[in-house]
Amino acid sequence: RVLKGKLKMYLELSARIGGEVGEQAEMVRSAFQAQHEFLVMASRHKIPKRAVLEQLLRAISDEVSKAQEFCDSHSDSRHDNQLFNQLKAVREGCGCTGWVTVSPRAPAYVKEMGDQAMFYGNRVLRQFKGKDETPFYTAHYSR
Repeated sequence: RVLKGKLKMYLELSARIGGEVGEQAEMVRSAFQAQHEFLVMASRHKIPKRAVLEQLLRAISDEVSKAQEFCDSHSDSRHDNQLFNQLKAVREGCGCTGWVTVSPRAPAYVKEMGDQAMFYGNRVLRQFKGKDETPFYTAHYSR
């Protein structure tokens, strides 16, 4: 449902904005695709030992790290980059994919990640009020 709904809208809007936002969105897509594959596999098997579980979660973690590192690598030019707040909002929000590791507190964890992303998302709304980037924020952070 996420892959075909809100995430799809976010990816389409990010592609329309293009550049660094579009690049980072593809990394987020890969993270959610890896999580989807993990959840499908997990629904068919018993919980593995911790070491095996960590190995299975590595694909998600690696993709999230790519999206976060992408933002970090562009933060030096924060004052020159008008899209910095969008990159930062996504950086903070994509950590929500870690919910599978914090049972039974997953809802609180996802809310915390969303709140962190919202800080930068609100900056996007103020910075680009009435422009193409406003739906970007709405697509990525609607709950």
